This record gives sequence, structure tokens and C-alpha cells, in this order.
Amino acid sequence: MSYANKVLRVNLTTRKVISLPLPEQLKREYLGGRGIAVKMLYELLPRNTEPLSPENILIFATGPLNGTMAPAAASVTACARSPLTGLLGIDTVSGFWASELKFAGYDMIIVEGAADEPVYIEIDDDRCDIKPADWLKGRGTYDTLDLLHQRLGDDYKIAVIGPAGENKVPYASILCDYIDPLARTGLGAVMGSKNLKAIAVHGTKDITLYNTDRFLQKMRDIHNKVKNDRLFGAMSRYGTTELLNVSHSNGALLIRNGQDGVFNRIIGVSRNTMDNLSRSQDRRLAERPCSACIMPCKAIIESSRGKRPRPNYVTISNLGPRLGISNGNTIIEAGFLCDNLGLDPISMAGSIAFLMECYQRRLYDEDVLDWGNDETVLELIRLTALRQGTGELLSKGVRQMSRIIDGSRDFAMEVKGLEINAVDGRAAKGHALAMAISNRGGDTAYHMPQFELLDKTEAEAENEFIFSSAAIPSAWQGKANMVIWHEYFGAVLDSSAICKHYSFTTYALKPADVADLLTFAIGTRFTEMDIMLIGERISTVERLFNLRNGMNPRLDDTLPNRFLRERLTEGKASGQYIELNKMLEEYYMLRGFTADGMPRIENLQTLGIVSEKTRARR
Repeated sequence: MSYANKVLRVNLTTRKVISLPLPEQLKREYLGGRGIAVKMLYELLPRNTEPLSPENILIFATGPLNGTMAPAAASVTACARSPLTGLLGIDTVSGFWASELKFAGYDMIIVEGAADEPVYIEIDDDRCDIKPADWLKGRGTYDTLDLLHQRLGDDYKIAVIGPAGENKVPYASILCDYIDPLARTGLGAVMGSKNLKAIAVHGTKDITLYNTDRFLQKMRDIHNKVKNDRLFGAMSRYGTTELLNVSHSNGALLIRNGQDGVFNRIIGVSRNTMDNLSRSQDRRLAERPCSACIMPCKAIIESSRGKRPRPNYVTISNLGPRLGISNGNTIIEAGFLCDNLGLDPISMAGSIAFLMECYQRRLYDEDVLDWGNDETVLELIRLTALRQGTGELLSKGVRQMSRIIDGSRDFAMEVKGLEINAVDGRAAKGHALAMAISNRGGDTAYHMPQFELLDKTEAEAENEFIFSSAAIPSAWQGKANMVIWHEYFGAVLDSSAICKHYSFTTYALKPADVADLLTFAIGTRFTEMDIMLIGERISTVERLFNLRNGMNPRLDDTLPNRFLRERLTEGKASGQYIELNKMLEEYYMLRGFTADGMPRIENLQTLGIVSEKTRARR
């Protein structure tokens, strides 16, 4: 029930397309979405496969709740070996593409090989064709989407890459339906290496629930809890921009590559300012909630210049304060450029910020790269997508640039090769730990431990995570337990298809609620304990994938040197430092790892993945 029970396997080299059944054991142990995608990647991909070779595989996976009316069940997960980090390349985004794939009758697409010329995949229920895409070569994502919709019709949901993906920029993104990017870890470059410009999907099939009445009642109960949360109204009107002032007031915004603790021009990028800009002049803001979501945090700006995504927390924090920019119009345009050219705005901004600091410190002098220079930033984004001029250097990402530019390593803001998102871990210790141990690299959004920044009470923290200090951003005690809860539950949300933003802003949705939804949708009984065990299993397989591909936990479960060696002199985080070793020790202990961060055999036996331990050593 609620699964399509089919996997579509497309080989672009041989042009062979086959449909396979989705194994029952995989569904029970990994649910779907992120869980099954990671498990399949681990099983199918040999160690150290070159990320941009035809041998790398690219997986798109839906969850058992996609296509149902489960609250915010809208996400798709894509994964491959990352060309940026060499480790797990993965991202999840909500929208409509995943539900459409379920309606077409598939839980997952596995793309293998590489085409000789540009192609796109067209799926229309049981029909899957590989078609020429030379007429789309070099076009931006928005033009590509427009042209494909003109040819195929508006009923299709389409995932595309832009010039950055075609040029194999290691942090190129995939854009679904104008405003839903799979941005992190360079999956657009993997798609580009396969000469795959787009995947267009249309489906008309129904999805069956095991117990519709109880499912709908549970859905209504969850909606009522979410609507009663204080953040529901603000998130519905302003989107994730609502969280910007929260981060800044806690000292958690990354400003000028982490040099400053206060952004004196925060009013220029504040929630109200950005909302007013999105509705000013000839602009019209069109809300676009994702599939089955009652909290419309996304919107499209329509104007005489065309469509633009409404700026969100990610684009504003990274393309604004991180670069010293306070011009909201510049941020709107920079966010559009990243989406249209197919670039991850976090890695793009992180790379520009790094090079700006190199210029500031006179380690780089081939361009004038002053902080806050609007036009320079826009031009650098264009050059990076094309890998021209300074863009060729920027396209390498922060880790590689820090190896090229002598004396720059201490302010290279990356973890495991992935540029960190614009969160200053010195202000929020749970975020710092999440950044250090994340299986995809320096990104707190993978686990999203926002609890510590949302003015939760110490009583709430003690009830949820045992330690009352979990509600105090500057405290390190109890953060390992809090991060693990988000790590496991977040993996389950991504695997069942429920948006983490919906879940980890209100915290009204609990593991027991997801267990009930899955029980009523699938017909297999799940408990809260089952749910968290599945999350642990998924996270462990992700770690095993990384270990097999060269990760050293004691070297790689870490933070940028700046976070560990420098203290801010202003702002709420002034004087703070990160007790990383203490938090890591507690995290490893609670996870059942060795002191060196390796999974123990007894834990792998409990989780039923002993064979993966053996394979990780090969």
C-alpha cells in the first residue's frame, strides 16, 4: 500500500530502460526516499568510483507518503558520489516532482551510464523515452523549463540542470519546477557528466492507502497541532525568511566569512524588508505551497523581468551577510542567477566569501574583490557557471582553493569538502556538532537542529532531549543527544517524504505521528521505536559509504579552524568557543561508535547491516 512498488532503471549508454520490483525488505528497513536511495547507492556503487564518470549512478527516490495527503509529504531525494567531496552526494527538496513520479507508477529512478549527446528523459506513466536535447544545450534552467513545458504540456513536472551542470562545476545543482533546487554536493554536475539535461515526468495513476479513514483523521490532528504553533502564521507569510532575524539575534549568522559577530546593516535584509521588496514596483508575489502542505513557505516573484524565486533563509544569509551585502534587490538577482545557471548558492557564496577574504588579506590580487560589492558578486556567479576567468578558480570550491592559495587554510569554511551553510557554530553548539558529523559534509540543514534557536524552554528541552541545556544555544551539554534525535528523525522524514522545514520549525510533528501515518498508509505497523531505529540504520549506512570512500572520522568529523581557534569580539557569541572534542566524545558514545568514530560490529548486528561493515573495510 502507498508504494508504487517499481524501480525504473535507465542506462544512458545502452539506451536500455527496465522496470524492477521494489524489494519488500528494503521498504521495511529503509522506508523509501533517502533511506532506500542511500542503501541502493551503497549496494550498487563500487568504492572510489570516479564521480564524473559514466560508472557513477544517480538516484532519484520518493517516499511511501509522496502523492498522499500526509502533511507536507512532498520531498524527493537524489544521491550519487559527490564530485565536490568524493563522499556521499545527497540532497532532498520538497515540491511536486516526487509525487508526479509516484503517479507515473515509480518509487525510484536509477540513472546509469552516459549519453554521447545531450538527452532528456520523458516519463509518461508506463512509457519512458530517452530523447535528444541538443536544442536545450547551454540554456538556463528557466528557459529549459519553459521550452519543455511548451513541448510537453504544463502537466509535466520537470527536473533540469543549467550551464553549470553542463560544465560540470563540482557544486552544480538540479532545479525542479522553477523554485525547488536539489542544490548541495554537486548532483547537477553528475547529471551533466551523463549528458542528461532534464527528466520530465507525468503520471495519472492512483495511490492506495491501507486505512484511508484513520489516515485522514491523523492528518487532520497533525494539521491542527501545527496551526496552533506560534511560527505557523509567520512561516506561511514570510517563508523561511522568518528565521533570519532569529539567527542574527542569537549571533548565529555567518558574517563576512565568519569574521564578524554582528551585521550592522541587517535591516537591509530583514524579513520585512525582503517581503516588501518581493511585492514592490511591478512585482507580484504568488504563493506556491508544496504538495500536501498547509504552510506555504515558498513563492514566486512575477514581474516584467520574468519569474524569480522568493528569497529564502538560504539565499539571503549566504548571498547577503556572508558576503557583506545588504542590498535586497542584489540578493534577489543573485539567488535567481544561482537557480537559473544551476549553482548551489551556499557553495557559491562560500567560495566567493573565501576569495574575498584572500583578497582582504593580500593573498590574492588578480581581481578587486571588496566585501559588499554587488556587481562583482553577480559577475562572479556568471563566470563560475561558465568556468571562465576567476570563475574557473571559484568553481573548484573552498577546499581546493585553500590548497592553491598559500596561507588561507585557517579561514576555509568547509567540512569534509562541503562549504558550510551560513551558520556560525560558535553561537549554536548543537549546530556546530551537526556540522561536524553530517554525513554529507558541512551542512546543519542535513539534521536541522533548530530547536536550540527557537526560544524553546528548558522544560521543553528536558522533556524532548533529557538535558534542559539543549534549549541554550551557547551550552554544549546535551547537544549530542539533541543532534542524534534530529539525525535519526530527520532521516526518517526524508525517507517517508515529509518536509523537515515543516517538522523542525513547529516541532508539532513527532516520531509517533509519523509512525501512525506510515501504519495507516502502508498497512505495516510502525512504532516510535521502529521509526528511530530506521533513522539510525540509514545514518549508519551513510557513514559506511563515506568510510568506504576514504573518510577518516578523527580527521573529518571536525569544523573549520576559524570556529576552533578564533573567538568573536562582538555580538551574542562574543568570546564563545566550541567544545568539539567533548561533544564528539559524547556523540560517539551515544551512537555506539569507537573512540575513533567507527561503528561497532554489535551495533551493525542490531541494525541488520553487518555485511556493510565487511564491505567498508575492503
